[in-house]
Amino acid sequence: MIARLLAAAACAVGASCGDSQSRPEVALALEHVAPPRFVAQLAWMTGDWRSIEGDTLQEERWGEPLGGLMIGTGRTLIGSRARFFEYLRIEDRPDGLVYVASPLGRDSTDFTLTDGGPRRARFENPTHDWPTAIEYELRDDGRLTARVAGPGKTEEYVWDRVR
Repeated sequence: MIARLLAAAACAVGASCGDSQSRPEVALALEHVAPPRFVAQLAWMTGDWRSIEGDTLQEERWGEPLGGLMIGTGRTLIGSRARFFEYLRIEDRPDGLVYVASPLGRDSTDFTLTDGGPRRARFENPTHDWPTAIEYELRDDGRLTARVAGPGKTEEYVWDRVR
């Protein structure tokens, strides 16, 4: 069992391990990896991410985790005009990881990490009106997915790495 967990950990940090779908012991071990405890474990989010659909461009940028903090921004353009922006951060706190969103530069809202794994992090704030959950995942194809959910509605964003 220890060998399986070590193989899964090596795979999670980027070592060559082949397709976990064809190695059920690795896939099983990955399912039992604990959620991240420190912002440094979210380094897989670092970079510039973008999607273009019709005349809508969406992007999110995450700086590398330093000093227990990741800083991000998001922006949506329709045509040539910015229609939305937000300031983001994920920070180490004594009680765990917290995602802080400031849409349109307004008051911030905290979302606490509730679940995750080597390439996934889910943050929740059940008392917020909408969204109540924000989840990021780095897909096997190298794209970053964000799911934003709340009562009666879920939105999904899929971005390609630009840098």
